[in-house]
Amino acid sequence: MSFIWRNYITFEIKFEAMKYCYFLMVLCLWLLVSCEQPEDPPSNNFPYLTVDYRFSDPEVSVYSRHLAVTSDNGAVIYTGETKGETTNHIYNRATSYVKPLVQMTTADSTALAGYAVDLDGEDRVYYHQLYQVKEDSVVHRIYRADLTMNLGSPPPEVVCSFDHLLVGFSEEGSSAADHLTVSSDGLTFIIGWNEVGFYYLDLRGDEPISSILKDVVEAVFFPDGIRYVYADGLDNIYLASIGEHEPEYIGNGRHISVSEDGKVAWVKNQLLHLYDVDTKKITQYNPPKNVASAQDLMNATLSPDGRHLAFRSYDHLDSDIVFCSLP
Repeated sequence: MSFIWRNYITFEIKFEAMKYCYFLMVLCLWLLVSCEQPEDPPSNNFPYLTVDYRFSDPEVSVYSRHLAVTSDNGAVIYTGETKGETTNHIYNRATSYVKPLVQMTTADSTALAGYAVDLDGEDRVYYHQLYQVKEDSVVHRIYRADLTMNLGSPPPEVVCSFDHLLVGFSEEGSSAADHLTVSSDGLTFIIGWNEVGFYYLDLRGDEPISSILKDVVEAVFFPDGIRYVYADGLDNIYLASIGEHEPEYIGNGRHISVSEDGKVAWVKNQLLHLYDVDTKKITQYNPPKNVASAQDLMNATLSPDGRHLAFRSYDHLDSDIVFCSLP
């Protein structure tokens, strides 16, 4: 009898010990789950861009491959497509939550397509359009418009008009330009077609002069209209000058832009790269936090002062304009 009693006592002690251990295990698990976990450390130590403004205009989808920022950082100019329409327009998005989005251009029944857009040093707007002048003939026009243009008023002026021969087209192959960049004085241009090539246009003489730029798939002028930055088909980025044949390799990426003080920006591996032409130093920045698709930094464009960046953000519904500060 005493043997059975001893076994019973031993069993009770072990059972109580097991309950105690189980209680401690549950308590530890609860503490582990309920305690605030530290955030995962960032994969790099690069600073983050800071969002100043984020504009969602659900009726307009951003279409531009290149944005343009005014010299006072007061507006972003871009081409967009109105929902439910097939016509593109140029829009002026002020960097203000109070001012409305302005549609600068109006539909033109004779225009076949447009627009590639840029700004000169006085914030005048330049854009390209293609027109059908006869049943089997088209003409290219580069326009200059005042920044205050609203629905075509005040009307723009034609800066240059040329046919397909100036830029190496066949008559049947003419199409609207995909890219346009203008010098600070508004007299020289780089205009590009993805399927045809990029051309340098010089309007300083009596007649426009053009020359082809080889291996270029993206390009942007420095203010002097002589130096420019371009990317080739392998996303290699070069500094070059009109008339010179030895470009300088500076990096690899897409969405290139420049500032007036000699900075070059591009995007690679979801990082903004900022290259200083004088020091040859590259600084990298993370995209801003909590912005949908910001990691792509699509159409990233540096402001003229080199202290801000505009880019296109998008989701399944529309695309937005995000305006950031560089820390």
